[in-house]
Amino acid sequence: MTAHSDAALELASALVKLDKRGELDPLLEPYRLDGTGHEEAMWLYLVDSAIPSLPSEGSDTVGGQGDEFLSQQYVLLGRRGFQKGALLMLDYVDRLPDSQEVIVCALHSTELWHNDLSFALRFLRKLKRAVARGVRFTVVETHADSMQGSPHFSAFWLAQNLKGVFRGRVFHGDAPEYFVGTIPGYWSGRVEPDPDAKDGLVSTFSTDPRNVNRDTNLCRQYLSQCAPPSQYGFLRAPEGNSEYPQRWSASLDASFAACAYSSISRLPLFGVMTADEFSQVSGINSGVPIPRFLFSSEAKIPTNARRLILCSDAVHEALTTSATLSPPLSSLLCKETWIPRWMIRDLVRRVLIGLSDSADFQVALVPKRAFSRMQIEFITWRGCGAVGWLQDHSESLFDTEPTVVVSFDQACDYLWEKLSASWKDQAKVRSTLAGWLNAEHPRQSELEGAAAGDWSPGHLM
Repeated sequence: MTAHSDAALELASALVKLDKRGELDPLLEPYRLDGTGHEEAMWLYLVDSAIPSLPSEGSDTVGGQGDEFLSQQYVLLGRRGFQKGALLMLDYVDRLPDSQEVIVCALHSTELWHNDLSFALRFLRKLKRAVARGVRFTVVETHADSMQGSPHFSAFWLAQNLKGVFRGRVFHGDAPEYFVGTIPGYWSGRVEPDPDAKDGLVSTFSTDPRNVNRDTNLCRQYLSQCAPPSQYGFLRAPEGNSEYPQRWSASLDASFAACAYSSISRLPLFGVMTADEFSQVSGINSGVPIPRFLFSSEAKIPTNARRLILCSDAVHEALTTSATLSPPLSSLLCKETWIPRWMIRDLVRRVLIGLSDSADFQVALVPKRAFSRMQIEFITWRGCGAVGWLQDHSESLFDTEPTVVVSFDQACDYLWEKLSASWKDQAKVRSTLAGWLNAEHPRQSELEGAAAGDWSPGHLM
């Protein structure tokens, strides 16, 4: 299917969900003036914005403006006003030269853009357009809220984080400002409390160079005081890297052992493979420091394991070939690292036994065509930490900041719910894995169960 078809399916899914909840018609009502049809109203709702005529020539100062200049200030009231302003900002950046930078500091509450499916739908669609034009985003937040209904929890958002398009940072200090944003050189925005305004909020957006310069400097000041960013390039050997003690710290092991973990990975790897098995395939001895929290301490599924989402084609193929290249382990060791078939069989058998031993442990087998659409793989220890990597293995990260970890936690939950029921039918999963271990290979059509080519991770992807 084409990317356009995928997008249409995702959009249809989201609109159907809103319609079933009785939320679609009220959203479309303002767009159904003068006999506008239902379909046209939906289109206007999704992509049309009455963007003010903001200038597209930027300046950091008033020094080059001559004797006078025209700037625009746009004021919106309430939560809906803020959301409209955020959408208008994405429309505005779309009119500017490519590769702009957007910095947003949400310093007291992120509820303004969380927990609202209809807003998240529109925001993500416009965000994708900005991303395609090279726009990069940095969001400074102060705490982790529930990401349900927020752009943050989608696999698309996490993938852009790994690609460097989006960067999340955490500020732990006191901030008098409520919400500040900037497109350096072009635009700035603020949200301030006002008891006389709707929802007690006033949003002000401006192209005045004085305001833009002031808010840009303020945003960069908050950035300079943020906690260290995610540890990118985590799945790389640490020779000569000053981050070695921080990235591969044994002190993390104890805290992670108490956290429930879930994983999305082509093969059963992190959280299933033991440290001894890693030493065998890597060729390094047990005395060399390694990130042990990635590996199981025993040759069985840990009691804190919750969900594994595996690629059925990859598991099946690994069980039928003499050895399988592991890109995550290869990245970690900076050399090609192969897992022998006998070890793959041990790992799969371990998963199968884990399914029998614990009703809290679940596994899904997802066909390759659908699995690839997730874009990322990761393991997340709920509330504790996460390691994620792009499926092309061009980037990886490790983080323990709550605002980052909750994104991975919620993304895993969300993707699990979106999977075809046949892929996560535990009786079928157990039967399939047992059949493969006994060299009874089911036909691929039996494994897919649903049309993998039609599957999408969801409307926010």
